[in-house]
Amino acid sequence: MASGQRNAILGIIALVAFGAAGFFFFRSSRPVVEISDEYQVYGQCLACQHEGDVPYPSDEIAPFECPSCSEMAVYPLFYCNACGKVGVPVLDRSNPDEPPRLPVVPIIPVCRACRSNSMMQYSPQIIPEAETAGRAPLPEWP
Repeated sequence: MASGQRNAILGIIALVAFGAAGFFFFRSSRPVVEISDEYQVYGQCLACQHEGDVPYPSDEIAPFECPSCSEMAVYPLFYCNACGKVGVPVLDRSNPDEPPRLPVVPIIPVCRACRSNSMMQYSPQIIPEAETAGRAPLPEWP
């Protein structure tokens, strides 16, 4: 066998070996990504005033079911950057056949205490209760 022919065969064998090694490496190291169909929100029930993390399906919008009283009355709590209060923003009550809803994006939630729209979703792990200016009044519950 000629030297050139032997080198070509060895080159093909090396290419196949590297290809197989790459295939098995990438096949075994691919991360498994699981997307949850449930989220958690820190909110407050307007019916019984229960407050805490509430799980909800990803395809639902507030209000969510309260783990304490089973009412569909849990709304996310928001922190107002303007006045420093925590509370449920002004709710949209335009449809009398549905429960009150949070404003739909691009409308920004409005603080019940100071009427500012500089709000963000509240979490006590990010902004401890001691660093807030207290609570805004809760909306009336039907």
